[in-house]
Amino acid sequence: MSVDKPIPIIKKLPVKNKMVGFAAQRPEIVLDNQFQEVFEQTKTAVIRRNEALIQAKDSGAVFLRDQGICRIKVTHSGRASTDRVTARLLQLIASRASDFYKRSGDGLIPAKPDPALMHALIAAADHLGLPYLEGTIQTPAYRPDFSLISDPGYDAATRLFYVPPRDLRDLPIPTSPSSDDVSAATHQFRVPLSEFGFKDEASAANYLGAALAPLFVHCIPHLPMFCIRAAQQAAAFKAFVETARRYAELTKSDPLIHRKVVCAVNGLTSFIEMERKRVPGQVLWDAERLECLLFSGYDPHFEGDEPPGL
Repeated sequence: MSVDKPIPIIKKLPVKNKMVGFAAQRPEIVLDNQFQEVFEQTKTAVIRRNEALIQAKDSGAVFLRDQGICRIKVTHSGRASTDRVTARLLQLIASRASDFYKRSGDGLIPAKPDPALMHALIAAADHLGLPYLEGTIQTPAYRPDFSLISDPGYDAATRLFYVPPRDLRDLPIPTSPSSDDVSAATHQFRVPLSEFGFKDEASAANYLGAALAPLFVHCIPHLPMFCIRAAQQAAAFKAFVETARRYAELTKSDPLIHRKVVCAVNGLTSFIEMERKRVPGQVLWDAERLECLLFSGYDPHFEGDEPPGL
């Protein structure tokens, strides 16, 4: 009984790849050759295909991050994150970049990349020449030259990968905003702050600066930190208590209004305590006094002989 010999591989005609910059025919790597030779051939094939993926703005490209190889992972909801490339995943990536064979008899038979080869590539990640990835963004960001990242994909200047969510993919973003665009954007920032009682324009400007600072984190090497304190809020709460007291004096004939005022004062005090913010003692003192005046009919802090009624 004769044993059939392995049939030599019949090479197919080159098929043009759709990826820009990628070779028409994938390279062939024989795993039986010297390990160093196989390593260099696999490295070259992976890098060439990866460069083509980056040029095509494909999220299937791999990058260097934290002394390891990573890829972009996009969920069904459109959220993007980075994921470390394992040896098995790199095996699949290398198989897409080149064709691997082993010698058998009179010909070559298809084979999958050796796991030891994949571990060697991961160990030498710093020397593969992969582009470094700082992270992913899902909203446009500014480059160091204050130009806007608006095209999806990898940005070499900031080393960020822009993955726009679905609701931003078709949103027109002007590269040179007009005065009308600036006015509309300014209005969008001012609307949420319209009910905040800033002390002056400088305070409002500082708040806007703190809100806009994250957008310029890639433009300013040493972005200043902002610390927002609520120490000045004591004056605002004290003014509120004083206004409530005067209001109660003017509306003595309607006790329901008094009850609403006290509920408002106690609600504000409870909110601050729950948020673990420091409540000035004067504010608590005024709130307690107002509650006693409205519901108990006396002043708990009156130092005379006969506390006056409300």
